[in-house]
This record gives sequence, structure tokens and C-alpha cells, in this order.
Amino acid sequence: MHSHDERPYSYCPMCGGGLEPRTLKATEPERLVCVRCGFVFYLDPKVAVGTIIRDEDSRIVLVRRAIEPGYGKWVFPGGYVDRGEQVHTAAVREARKKPASNALSVAAGSAS
Repeated sequence: MHSHDERPYSYCPMCGGGLEPRTLKATEPERLVCVRCGFVFYLDPKVAVGTIIRDEDSRIVLVRRAIEPGYGKWVFPGGYVDRGEQVHTAAVREARKKPASNALSVAAGSAS
């Protein structure tokens, strides 16, 4: 949890069980999780970032989506900004966490 979050919520909106902070992913902030049903209470603004990355040959890097919506489609690297996170920090984090095996470089301005 961030210092400006003083556990504003204590109970699960799904089942009424108690919420406790847990680390779900090492690269993300702690999340409130219900001790009864396991519901994850995300306290994130729904702000997203996208990056346009050029490789050494000035081609644009795309990644294949691993989740819905748009599973399997080619997109610019991006994702959500975590609560309290700087936008530029989120952009770098999201670009770095995309596996190179799911990346494709295409010539800028190409139709294919």
C-alpha cells in the first residue's frame, strides 16, 4: 500500500469478508484481498499508458496481446498505471515486462 492509502476499505464488496493487503506480483503495489473469497480490490485509477518503441533499424515494436480483449492481436506495448505511480514510470514498466518472444518489429509507415 502507498503511504497516502490508510486502508480506506475494510470489507469485501462481494462477500463482506475482511480485506488485507497482499503482494500479488513483485512488480506491483500491494492489493487489498478478501480473506474469505479471495476477491482482489483494485484501488487503481483506470489510466493507461502506451509506448511507441523504435528498434535500431527504426522499425516500430509491437507485442501480441496475451489477454482479452483482443487476445492475439498486435498492439503497442502498454497497460494500466498503478495507484500513486508516475505515468512515465508505468510506461517503462509496461514496456519492459512484455516478453521479447511476443514482440514484432515492423517498418514505420508500412501497410503490412
